Parts: sequence; C-alpha cells; structure tokens
Amino acid sequence: MLPTWENLSDPIFTHAAERPNQPAVVEGPTNLTYGALAVLVGKASLYLKSMGIGPGERVGVALTGRSDHFVLLFALLRVGAQLTELPASEPLDVALIQRLGIGRVFVEPNAALSAIPLTRIDANWREELVGFTGDARHDAVGDAVATITLSSGSTGTPRGVALTHRQLFERYHVAVEIFAQTGAHAYGKAPPFVLATSLSNYGFFRNFICQIASGGAVVPLPEYRHSIDLAFAVRNQGEAVLTATANMARAFLAAAPTTGLLLPRLKALIAIGQPLFADEKRALAKRVTPNFYDNYGAAGIGGITCLKPHEVAAHAGSVGRPVPGMEVEVVDSHGAPLPASAVGRVRCRSVTAARGLVGETSSRDEGFVDGWYYPGELASLDTEGYLHIAGRSVELIKRGASEFLPPEIEAVITNHPAVLDAAVVARPVAGGGEVVIAFVVLKHNVPQRELIQHCANRLPPDRRPDRIVVLDTMPKLSGGKTDRTRLKTGALRPIARPGGSGRA
Repeated sequence: MLPTWENLSDPIFTHAAERPNQPAVVEGPTNLTYGALAVLVGKASLYLKSMGIGPGERVGVALTGRSDHFVLLFALLRVGAQLTELPASEPLDVALIQRLGIGRVFVEPNAALSAIPLTRIDANWREELVGFTGDARHDAVGDAVATITLSSGSTGTPRGVALTHRQLFERYHVAVEIFAQTGAHAYGKAPPFVLATSLSNYGFFRNFICQIASGGAVVPLPEYRHSIDLAFAVRNQGEAVLTATANMARAFLAAAPTTGLLLPRLKALIAIGQPLFADEKRALAKRVTPNFYDNYGAAGIGGITCLKPHEVAAHAGSVGRPVPGMEVEVVDSHGAPLPASAVGRVRCRSVTAARGLVGETSSRDEGFVDGWYYPGELASLDTEGYLHIAGRSVELIKRGASEFLPPEIEAVITNHPAVLDAAVVARPVAGGGEVVIAFVVLKHNVPQRELIQHCANRLPPDRRPDRIVVLDTMPKLSGGKTDRTRLKTGALRPIARPGGSGRA
C-alpha cells in the first residue's frame, strides 16, 4: 500500500524519516541523501517565503539538471507555488512566459537579461539557505495546482497544461503498475533513474516525479553532443531506468553493436514522445535492451497506452493498449466512435486528466471537450485493443484528392540503411498548395538520386516528397523532439554533400 500524500514534496520527508541515508540525487562521486534533501527543501521553502513567493504564484525555472535545481523545484511545490519548467538551453520565450502569467523565473548565472524578473541561481546559492531553519509547507490539499506543464511545441506554440498535486500522484500510481515487471518506480526499491535531458519535457518531468515518489535515486547526466557518449554514460550506470525520446532511441540503435546488447543491464528503456516505427522497436528490443517499453501519453492526461516488452514482437506497429484506469476511443470529427481499424481522432479520459489548458481554447484537434481529452493524434484501435498512431491531425498533408500523414513517408525513408533520421513536412507555396519536403540526416554519404529512387520504388506518386534535403543534424526542441515548426518555416541551411539536395 502506497503512502497518502497531499504535496509533491511530501515523499521526500517520508523517505527522510524511513531511510535518511538513501541516495536521492547522484552527481558523479557525490550523493545527496533523502535526509539531506529534506533539510535543504525545508530551508529553501523558507527562503522562498522570505522573497514573498507563496501559494498560487506562477514561477518559472530555467535551470540545468542538478541537485540545486531539484531542491528549488520541490521547495516551490512545498510553498504552494505553481511551477513551470522552462528550457535552460534556449533564450527565455518572454511572450510564452507572459501568456502563462509567470511573474518570476529562476535562471542560470549567465542567462541573458529579460523583461521578466529573474533570480539567478549560482554555485554559492546554498549559502543563502544557511540562516534558515525549519519548513514552510503550505497546507493546501492535493487538488491545488502544482505545475503548469508545457506541451512539446513540435508543431506549434507550446501550450500550458494545469496539473494538480493529486493528479501527478495518480500518474505515479499508474506508473508503478505499468512497470511492475521490471520494478521501475517501485516504492522503496526502485532502481536508479537516469535523467538525460531537460525537465521542461513533460515525459522526463513525470518520470522524475515518479522516481522521487518511489524513494529511488535520480542520476542527472549532462547533455552530450554525441549520442555515443550518452550511450556509454547510461551503460556505466548498470541496472537503471532510462526515459528516451525517439531521437535518443535511434541514436542508441546507431551505436549498438552488431552482436549482443548495447545496454545489457538496463532495467527499463521507456520511449516517449514522437512514435518509433515497428522495425525500430523490434531492433531496440533485440540490440539495445529486451526491457523496452513504448509509452504513449500527453501532458494533458499522462500515460495513455503502453507497449510492454513481451508485446513488442507481435504488436510493434502499435503503441500498446490503454494503461490502467484509462478509457480510449477513436472517433470521427463529430465525436462518434468509429469501428475497429478505422482511422480517426484519439480521445481519452481518466482521473489523471489535467485541469485544462492555460490561456487556450480547447478543440477536438487538441484539448478538453465534453469530459474527454483529445491529444491531437489520428489513430486506429485494432480488435485486440492496441492503438496504432497514424500521425498528428495538424500535420495532415493534402495533395489533390489525396490525404496522408508524414509518418507514412518517414517510415519508408528511414528504412534506407544510410538514413539515421527523417522528418517530412508540407510547406505552403505562393499561389496556393504545398510542397512536400523530406529532411534527412545520414549515417554516411549517399547520392540524392539513390534516396529519390528508394522513395519511388516504395511510395505511390502522390506520396513521394517533392524534395529531399540533407541536414547535418535535425533541429530539436529542448526535450529532444524534432522541431517541425522550424522545418516548415525554412530557417535551415542544408549541408554540402556530394549529390546534395539544394536549398531548404
């Protein structure tokens, strides 16, 4: 039986009482125990109170993954502030911050000046906490808003989703059940959780919160320039849990040995974000780790479906079946349920659903309508209840009488042995209509005509890209997803390769 908590910081104090010497954060050779973390969070809550930060105030945090960040995060939650994690690697989006009503942002020492009030957290920040003793926990119940979490913004402006303390605890309970086979996030005995990217990515934030609730250790890693460095860093952690974006998973595949496993001791590799293709999932289970999970979800409702390790071989084309307590339907544009295998809009409902969008209007393209949450995907449910994602409704490409989604083309292109990554977008052209462009990142040089012929042999004429553009790296958002908005706007420069493709 899991403990009952009201504030997301409460588990830290429970663990501090039950197992004070258990590592909470492992930074290289240094461990921050739960006992020490609880003391620091208490001090930091008083520090925040002295600054006038209290219940209901909306505060942004744009810091890299380290223990001071985590102390501040839980202290903000403890005093009842509404936290928004922002990318630390990008300039602050002042328009977004103002739209969300954020009044203050905690930033790195070298952050640029901004129209928003900033508080810099430097290497000596803990010295500012020395004079505080005790705790300033707010006594609000779990239905108070804890965070305003951002959607990825891969296809447009990020949206704010209001989540309460209780809803995030409900999502923790679901995670414990989903990953019971490998023990990820199991209360009191969870293996270490490797944090490989920014907490501004909802999937990483959720699993971070789940790990702290479980009383396990969090191992933050720096952001590596080369994926092979990340692979070796994870490998060195041994029996751990790792959340990875599709792009990270593909990088692991590229680094995997021809025989054996890249991460043989990993307890769980949890893929989130953009969908992986069926062949990639099977390859990950065979060449990276057999403990591979494909977890489809959204900030608005949490995990929606999960494909578990024993299901990958037979159902890799899907993202699994609904998680415990989740009701999932595929409906037409009017909200009427569709029969099995018919493609329509995904909608779902659960006690884990968020309060709603912040400063946004919901629709059946994305948002909350009539008690249902629409994550924005087009998909189908098969007769066994497995969900098959076709793509996002806002990315639907129309070419004459034909309509199709980018993943149909991307799956074909990434099947070429020289292609590491691919993204397809439709860019409007003067006079009306769209041009379909495939952006690719290559493992090694290959003539453009070979890629064109590869598509011609496998795609009908109306689905072939008009142009193929080779990039050195795919533009990414802070959470690791492909930045499709940037691909559509054309703010890119193709690299010079033999047989290259011309301008982007």
